[in-house]
Amino acid sequence: MNKPTRKRHLDPDIKIRASQEYLNGVKSSSQLGHELNVDPDTILNWAKKYKLHGAACFNKSTKNQSSQTAELQKEIDHLKSTLKAKDLEIEILKKFQASLKKNV
Repeated sequence: MNKPTRKRHLDPDIKIRASQEYLNGVKSSSQLGHELNVDPDTILNWAKKYKLHGAACFNKSTKNQSSQTAELQKEIDHLKSTLKAKDLEIEILKKFQASLKKNV
């Protein structure tokens, strides 16, 4: 029985370099596939994506970015709420301090 293979994730810079070398005719998809230990069809897919969308196509997924954005927005909202509460607390303490000065 064969072990299930895990999908390897190569660095985006490696994918960009391989795409450029293939598209510029420096190396064939077979050569690059052998060097990087990936199927030559994978090299062809990378090159096609790179040609259509540029280097940005190899960056993190937009789904991951949108979830990070949502988390950051949640943190911003929490911090704004905390800041508003602290501003109110400071205002109350200033008024209390002013009333103490009047009574002295």
